[in-house]
Amino acid sequence: MTWIKTLNEDEVAGPLRQMYEADLARLGFVMEATRALSLKPDVAQAFETFTAAVKQASALTPQERRLISLLVADRLGSTYCVLVYAIDVERDLGGLERVLAVLHDYHDAGLSQREVAILDYAVAAATGHPTEQHIQRLRENGLDDGAILDIAVWANLRAFRSRIYEALGVQTDPFFLEQEDLLMAVAAPGARPA
Repeated sequence: MTWIKTLNEDEVAGPLRQMYEADLARLGFVMEATRALSLKPDVAQAFETFTAAVKQASALTPQERRLISLLVADRLGSTYCVLVYAIDVERDLGGLERVLAVLHDYHDAGLSQREVAILDYAVAAATGHPTEQHIQRLRENGLDDGAILDIAVWANLRAFRSRIYEALGVQTDPFFLEQEDLLMAVAAPGARPA
C-alpha cells in the first residue's frame, strides 16, 4: 500500500505491464515499489530505463551495486529498501551475520579495501558530504574516473528512489515482513549505527 492510488495488474498495459509481470515471475507478487509509480507509466518506464542503462555501462560488480543500495537505504532510514537489498546481499556474502556486520560497521565486516572505499564514497555522496579524499582512496583502490562516476550515479539513484518511496508512504511488502530472521536482525538494537 501507499498513500496514493496505485494500479492493479488488470489495470496496466505496455511497459508497465511488463514490469508487473517481471515482478510476478521473479517474486510471485508485484512489489509495492513497482506499483508506487503506476499512475505515471512514463515515469515508471523512465526509472527502469535509466536504471538499466546505469547497470549496463557500470564498471561496478552487481555485488558492489547491491552493497551500495543496502548502505544508502540504511543511512537514509528506508527500512523497506534495507529489507529488499538485505536479501540479495545475504546471498552475496553467504549469511545474515555478514549483512548485519555490514550494516553495523562495514569497515569491520570482512569486505575488501575496494568495497570499503566504494561504500565510504557512496554513503558520503548520497548524504551530501563527499570529499576529494574519497576520490583519492577510490583511485588508490584501482577505480578510474568512469567507475567513480558510476558510484556517484548509483548511490544517488538509490537515494532518489528510496526518498520517493518514503514520500509516497510505500509500505513494506508482506513477503519481506515474513522474513522474520532478517526483519528481527535488521531491527535489533545495535544492528545498525546510531
